[in-house]
Amino acid sequence: MNSALEEQLAQTAAKTLEDLTFFFATPERWEATKISGDDYILGAAFNGDFEGYLVFICPPLAGREMTANMLGMDDAESVSSDQVQDALKEVINIICGNILPAVAGAKAMFNISPPEILDSGQEPEFGRNAPPVGRAKLDLEGEPGYLFLFVDDPEAMNLS
Repeated sequence: MNSALEEQLAQTAAKTLEDLTFFFATPERWEATKISGDDYILGAAFNGDFEGYLVFICPPLAGREMTANMLGMDDAESVSSDQVQDALKEVINIICGNILPAVAGAKAMFNISPPEILDSGQEPEFGRNAPPVGRAKLDLEGEPGYLFLFVDDPEAMNLS
């Protein structure tokens, strides 16, 4: 894995979460993922200068709090699962939109497909044919969150 790419992925995601959801995320040292059956797992495909897929795994409590913050609600407990899914789809869409120019350059062009909810049974490769080129672990106010960046042709990114 490319440590500079992983650092960029973690920093970009943390800043996006703070700016968009008013939720503090702190990059952490990578360790094996601990995915719960309750975690929200989202994916966003992209194509353009290169093609790939971004996966974001968010624990339920953090997802509810982010959603409540985005909606201006005081009580995260009153947020529905559908609202969390919709909000987290927007979160991964924006993280993807921020990470791609950060790693490919401001002139690179990409199209991001509408994000989707993934089944936890797809882990660890999330239906991809190759391992991720980058991964990041975030402390989401005491709970772990994860990002995985898959690129169909890593040479197109000059990562090989």
